[in-house]
Amino acid sequence: MYKSVAITEDEQWLMLSLSEGTDGNELQCMNIRNQTQVSSFALLSKGFDINQDFIDNVDGKFLVYTNYKAPNYKVVSIDPQNPQPNNWITLIPEKENKLDGVHRVGDKLICNYLVNACSKADVYSLNGKFESTISLPGLGSVSGFEGGRGDNTTFYTFT
Repeated sequence: MYKSVAITEDEQWLMLSLSEGTDGNELQCMNIRNQTQVSSFALLSKGFDINQDFIDNVDGKFLVYTNYKAPNYKVVSIDPQNPQPNNWITLIPEKENKLDGVHRVGDKLICNYLVNACSKADVYSLNGKFESTISLPGLGSVSGFEGGRGDNTTFYTFT
């Protein structure tokens, strides 16, 4: 069993990802500010049949990158009080091209898509509204786009 743990930038949530191998993982969370819950993790997304990554928490909800009912991936909002998949809200729907990763930088989500073996980077608001496509210097691969809530600048690598 593989385990990874992360803490949210606001230091309210401890996020646990469990995996039995290289494909599929389960997400759990713990509100470390809530003294009655600190002793245990709550199940956020069960099972090892899907891939999912925690992006951030916004207004009490978790932004998650997932391939649940979306082989090319999508971004959903999950309420930790009602984490069942039928309660998930799709913010950025699955597209024809694979969503390779999502990063939060300030009040934006930068989505890296794989298009004909090359990267395309789109910028969305935190509620999933498309804003722009980042102009890249040509055909190639892009990575990076790291940042935090207070950042209005990010950097990337292009090869």
